[in-house]
Amino acid sequence: MVKKLFAFITLITIGILPIALAQTTFKVATYNVLRFPNNSNTTSGGTNADRLAAFQTIMEDINPDILIMQELKTVTGTNNLLNALNTSNLNKTFARTPNAPDDNFGTGGNMLFYNTALFTFVSENSISRTNTAIAADGSFLQAPRSADIYRLNVTNPANPPSTTPIYFVSAHLKAQDTNSEEIRSLGAQDIMDYIQQNLNSDDNIILVGDMNFRDETEPGYIDFTSNPTYTDRFTDPLGPWTRDAQSSVTKFTQSTRITGNAVGNGGSGGGLCDRFDFLLFNDDINNGSSGIAYNNGTMQIFGNANILVNQSVLDGTHPRQQQLYNFSDHLPVTAQFTLDPSTTPTADCAAYSIDSGLLLVEDFFGYGGQGFIDDPAPGQLCSNAWDFTGFSDSYVFGGVNVGNDYARGGTNTGSSQGGIYAYNEGLWIQPTGSDFTSGTATMIVCNDTGNPIDDLEISFDILIFNDQDRSNKLDFSYSLDGTNYTPLPNMSEVSIGTATNTLNVFPKDTNLYNLNILPDACFYLRWTGDDLSGSGSRDEFGLDNITLNVLQAPPPPICTPLLLVNDIPVFGGVYQADTIVSAGILSFIDTIEFKATDCIKLDNGFIGIQNFSAEIEQCGQ
Repeated sequence: MVKKLFAFITLITIGILPIALAQTTFKVATYNVLRFPNNSNTTSGGTNADRLAAFQTIMEDINPDILIMQELKTVTGTNNLLNALNTSNLNKTFARTPNAPDDNFGTGGNMLFYNTALFTFVSENSISRTNTAIAADGSFLQAPRSADIYRLNVTNPANPPSTTPIYFVSAHLKAQDTNSEEIRSLGAQDIMDYIQQNLNSDDNIILVGDMNFRDETEPGYIDFTSNPTYTDRFTDPLGPWTRDAQSSVTKFTQSTRITGNAVGNGGSGGGLCDRFDFLLFNDDINNGSSGIAYNNGTMQIFGNANILVNQSVLDGTHPRQQQLYNFSDHLPVTAQFTLDPSTTPTADCAAYSIDSGLLLVEDFFGYGGQGFIDDPAPGQLCSNAWDFTGFSDSYVFGGVNVGNDYARGGTNTGSSQGGIYAYNEGLWIQPTGSDFTSGTATMIVCNDTGNPIDDLEISFDILIFNDQDRSNKLDFSYSLDGTNYTPLPNMSEVSIGTATNTLNVFPKDTNLYNLNILPDACFYLRWTGDDLSGSGSRDEFGLDNITLNVLQAPPPPICTPLLLVNDIPVFGGVYQADTIVSAGILSFIDTIEFKATDCIKLDNGFIGIQNFSAEIEQCGQ
């Protein structure tokens, strides 16, 4: 169990100027980029070079801080778009999220670009396609593409120590086909289930993408905006619409073209007739309760200017209509948001805690090797609960450790790159010459029982995948002050020097006595890795099922207020009470003990022979 510490940031304002400085406005854009890149297209206006030039011009007008894309096909195309952003006249430095876009049967996947002056990347995860159904015709239904969720921290330049977490979800739901409405709803349910199961009720969430909804009566749209099954629903500022209607044309995003495949990259024709692209946000952003608020009236369909229904974007009046026509059959959707960290509590995770339950179990459930940060998302661990040394990348205790040695993701064993992985929801380490040789992994645990901890049982599993001929070791030690460590050789393990390609599990268990860990004090469990003998690559080590159990002495007897001992004879044993009154006759052969907290009164008629003692002390001692 990891406890949370909440630090509330107070902003002292004098006059109007500090209030203005506390505000940071940022712009979010979502754009379906129509299967970019297409290396085989030589049609004028539709080549990769032509489209990159068009993209750069469009972005210089939009001026985004967050850009989220769908149908991006390759890492090369991703990096070319990133370079176009960074060589534009925006004078901003952008970075992209690290995972390659999914292929999705050749249609491409999601990608997020962010302004590094405002945002810090934390994590990204693919949302599993768990919802299924059977159609009326008996066919199996499931969303064909997974959505992706990104966690970033946004920083206010007026108050740099303060950061606010924000999540972005990018989705591309099923286009028109048999059972498409039901399939889109299954994809929406995948997203909403993930949010409900993995995020907090006060998290800031923006949901974007090419949803392919025909109107607001679609089940998937209802799942996002009004389904009572979900507690954290999304707001749509643009509201209802009617496809193919002139009254709704200002909300439409597809298609920019009359003719399909107009410049050689595919895409739909028919002119502007559908609202397929959405930028939604949850209630916390709608009411600004968690430090980020939507700027009312700023949502825009970029390039949608004076276009009649079912007509091309070229028939409108937007100055970038040609670039929009060439680049994609969709139009971007943009909106502005305001950050006010003076109202936002920043949540920092803390060390592991043993509380009044006297038991702590870390089985790494849900851990995905996604790094160590101060406010962990699913798949991550708390950077205030773990500390590491000996890796080629520096570990920031209490900070963000992602995208490096500390976030190698999942593995099926047999990894070669040094760093920390997740294997079967355990903590997995691949040592190399520059990583964890030698190195330490330290787990911090605090005593929140309210009483001193004297005796403690510690157990855990060491896992070793013996796939290399070098012998290395994992030693265990503990410390009560974080400086002086006591080694426990019986809790350590060595990998043998001959590769067997087997995974071995070594359960470890020990009891520690007379520790005197005071309330609110912390103690430290450390695993140290190093080479032992041989040469070549190194075996992998894992940790799982770390259990700390406070050992307790038998509870003291409950003392009754008054005990009358008038038996004839009084049998041997210990008699305890707050007050003992006796007129009994003690046994000749037994040992008798009277223990009272307040008073022992021996009345007339009391006969003591031998083997008798009387003590005034606390009951149970």
